[in-house]
Amino acid sequence: DIKNSGLEDGLKSITPAESVLVEEIKKITAYYILQEEEKLHDDIRKVDSGFARLLLYLRDTCSVNNRVLDIMTPNYDRIIEMICDRLCIGVITGFMGELYRIFNPNILKNPQKFYNIKDNFYVRLFKPHGSINWVRKGDEEFLTNDFSVLSDNSSYIEIITPGSSKYEVGLINNTFRTMREDFNELISDISRPYSLFIYGYGFNDEHFNTVLFQNENRNMLILSKEVKTDVIKRALKNPHMTVFYEESKKNYIIYKSEKYVIEEALWDINNFANIILG
Repeated sequence: DIKNSGLEDGLKSITPAESVLVEEIKKITAYYILQEEEKLHDDIRKVDSGFARLLLYLRDTCSVNNRVLDIMTPNYDRIIEMICDRLCIGVITGFMGELYRIFNPNILKNPQKFYNIKDNFYVRLFKPHGSINWVRKGDEEFLTNDFSVLSDNSSYIEIITPGSSKYEVGLINNTFRTMREDFNELISDISRPYSLFIYGYGFNDEHFNTVLFQNENRNMLILSKEVKTDVIKRALKNPHMTVFYEESKKNYIIYKSEKYVIEEALWDINNFANIILG
């Protein structure tokens, strides 16, 4: 599949030594994330966060014709899932089953065939960098929330760690690639009336940057403490982009291609929820 897709050239930059190092870093990172995450479950589920209030607002104001909210996250998928559990919001991940769930790309691409999205609100969650509850052993891949199973298989947890080979590694795993390509297809489809809400993204992932800015007529709201100069320049030329950010210890908004100093740090999602959503 990689050869036929023309992506093989991108993989040549990974040497055998680098591949071994990537695997070792992944194993160590996965083990420590898993141990630390388990300690935080109760706190994450009980905190009344700005993100939780935003989800409730979107649930209550979404179109009756489209009751699926699409979220892509490279790092915070488990937090989102725990908050959705607390709010009794169903999450579509593309995995089917109970104790050991198997990935089915048709679920992610066509959730209406598997879920009652006419009467219920769902979050469709794209995880292009894997997840701490995914395990791949040889040809076997499954998702489980059993902590003991994950601990026993921490060496096989499927995540992409930060590093120079992140792009190439993302091309190797078919599940990663499916999630990335399906999400890219959604946001690049000009026939869909999509608006984009971007929170805390550093614009460091070349998988998505090109697609994000492909349609300059799509409304885009960005909340991030730090925003790259290139993104600020784009916002100053594009009236469809609204950006809240911090620069030199001052808070700013770019709205309809104009830059203003504001008093509140609205790049913080808790402040944003308190002031904008009420």
